[in-house]
Amino acid sequence: IIIDCKKHKNGVVIGIHDSGIGISKEKLEQILNSDFIFSTHGTSRETGIGLGFAISKNYIEKHEGKIWIKSNAEKGSSVYIELPLKQASSS
Repeated sequence: IIIDCKKHKNGVVIGIHDSGIGISKEKLEQILNSDFIFSTHGTSRETGIGLGFAISKNYIEKHEGKIWIKSNAEKGSSVYIELPLKQASSS
């Protein structure tokens, strides 16, 4: 897994990249649909309950951010999180 962080406009983009089993185009469209809970087996055949992306997306959007995924089946995936930078208020 590789994690990187870059300043972008008025925010920051965090990228999480792996070289695992990837996600097919059809399954990727299902994952990005917030009304659909999707689970699949990982590289070690582990299973999840399919809530990770939905919970992450909800949390990130509540903080005025965005999340998206790019993936190729059998080549790995990249998850990107963009969050705004805000000035800390002095009390």
